[in-house]
Amino acid sequence: MRTNEILATIPNETSASAPPNTALEVAVELPQADEPDGQADEQPSIAFRRLTWGSGLGWCRQQTLTLTPAEAEAVLKALQKSRRKWRGDSAAPQGKVIPFPGSPSN
Repeated sequence: MRTNEILATIPNETSASAPPNTALEVAVELPQADEPDGQADEQPSIAFRRLTWGSGLGWCRQQTLTLTPAEAEAVLKALQKSRRKWRGDSAAPQGKVIPFPGSPSN
């Protein structure tokens, strides 16, 4: 048995007037230390869950992606590296430009 600590629930913004009918839930899943069946050595994991709203049912899980701590760290680094691209930030630093030898100076 694992316990869940929900870190965030991110609604899918469809329109300003309608409530969201899908959401993304981010949770940390922690193994319980007092498991009698020997599963206490499991590592914590990060779970991304796609939720949908069902009338009369409430929020229902549709998909779950579970990542190990190492996988979550790699995803975080990849998102940080690509932040400028998906934000459309064209003013990103391009690095130092070294003039070609013999080119005219301005």
